[in-house]
Amino acid sequence: MLNQEPLLEDKVRSILKRDEEVAKSRGRSPYWAGIMEHLQGIKDPDQRNTVFMHTVQSMKYALSLSEATTTAATTPGGYNKAMLPTIIRRVLPQVVATKFVATRQLDVPTQIIQTFRLNRKNAKDGVQAGAEFADPSQLNRYTPNTTATGQAVGQNVWQGNKFALDPNYSAQSVSGEVMSASAGAPSNNQTLAYGPLLPGSAQIMLVPDNDPRSAVVFAYDNGAGLFVDSVTALVITGVTITNYGILNGTAPMVNLLNLGAAGAGISNHLQQVGAGALGTGPDTFHWEINYSFSLERNKTALSEISFAMDTIQVSAKARKNFAQISAEAIQDLEAYTDGKLDALKELVTAMTETMALEIDQELTLAMMQTAMKTQVWDAKYPVGQFRGTQMEYNQTLVHKMNFISNDMSVDYLRGDDFFAICHPHVFNILQNTNNFKMTDLNHLHQGDFSVSAEKTGTIDSYTIAKNAYHPQSDTMLMGYTSKDLAKAPYAYFPYVTYLTPPQADVLSGDMFSTIVGLQQRYDHKALLDGKYGLAKLQVQNLYQS
Repeated sequence: MLNQEPLLEDKVRSILKRDEEVAKSRGRSPYWAGIMEHLQGIKDPDQRNTVFMHTVQSMKYALSLSEATTTAATTPGGYNKAMLPTIIRRVLPQVVATKFVATRQLDVPTQIIQTFRLNRKNAKDGVQAGAEFADPSQLNRYTPNTTATGQAVGQNVWQGNKFALDPNYSAQSVSGEVMSASAGAPSNNQTLAYGPLLPGSAQIMLVPDNDPRSAVVFAYDNGAGLFVDSVTALVITGVTITNYGILNGTAPMVNLLNLGAAGAGISNHLQQVGAGALGTGPDTFHWEINYSFSLERNKTALSEISFAMDTIQVSAKARKNFAQISAEAIQDLEAYTDGKLDALKELVTAMTETMALEIDQELTLAMMQTAMKTQVWDAKYPVGQFRGTQMEYNQTLVHKMNFISNDMSVDYLRGDDFFAICHPHVFNILQNTNNFKMTDLNHLHQGDFSVSAEKTGTIDSYTIAKNAYHPQSDTMLMGYTSKDLAKAPYAYFPYVTYLTPPQADVLSGDMFSTIVGLQQRYDHKALLDGKYGLAKLQVQNLYQS
């Protein structure tokens, strides 16, 4: 997937350059440069640029950009201008601030995010035309037909990528071309997919249905168009290569019609395979052929790759809250703190933190609903089934997490940088594992009240965040971490933050009370194949262990 979105850094540089030119022409100091300096406290440059771009976008609705340096701080627009960067920084959801999801500033209320896919233009080797190139969902999962010890009927026992990737275009060997889907004899004069054949290279394979890995060579080409039984070394009558094919001309053909009449020869090979690998009923095995073809590629039936453009529509929605404070409360607070606290600023701070927590909850729940992969771990110590300490048993939770991350890598085709958000009760278990390493929390002041997800440690490839307000206390949310829209499974799209200037509560008729309103417009979406990059791990018996 290729990302078409422009980099935030380019937009930031463009705005700062324009701001400097306007300020120079008017003989004033640059306004936006000063705002950018104010945001230097945000260490991550991507988050800093996101807040900066969001401030620019939001300011358009408070005052004109061309008049930004002339508006007094006492005007309604000036009030927004003075507080907006701080408000935006505080209202940013913590799962966004920690870069657990990607972020992209919206320029308009409804925007299209464009991505590209590589698709197969024509059907080839079991992959349908239009399917995504190397799509992991095309993995061939093999399922046993009989019950094995400790294994339920119908459970996938292993998977191969034969139908996800086509190896025949990086080498001149073809492996596993199916001649018949059952034990019955293939038809006469079957055309092979590639050619011309190299004499002596063809092998007829007897392939068990339950375990194709146990396939055996039934017969081989003697170089003269005849097939020889690999056990008896006798030529099999009526099983031949009709022709070896001509480059860009006649395709190679094989006559396998009498293959099913091999009788005793088939029995010998079935003994080699063993009954455990065979299926039940008449279709216990099927026939495949392996062969090599000329180094000169046959120009027919080549695999073609095409581009397909996918779009994700993002539409900004609004979340609003407002607060009222009486004139007496403002007067009392200033009196008790000797004017050190501004009642309105404290009110706005509470509003922004509340809104950020609400959006955090919304994002977390949405990602949990999107998550494709789910796993379960039992927190109750299995007495009589596990030999070890409680801490050693807790280690099995880490093993389960590592399985999920690697399973996500299979289906999501991404790297090894993952996050896990959990409730403190689950975090307590993770903390008592050998793999847990506490993160340096010197940036947090002792005694601070935090209700949002905060990075607290790491376990192997996971960054662990603890959230006291996690929506489901017994379920961890896990996913792939990236700030790039081309890689992230989920993204947050802020549009505009608007803070109304303080004004008298005219509607209620209380002229001595002040009201302030806060509006945040945003959207969030699962990105392309994002459901494969998110997972849930439920901890059963969390409160009974």
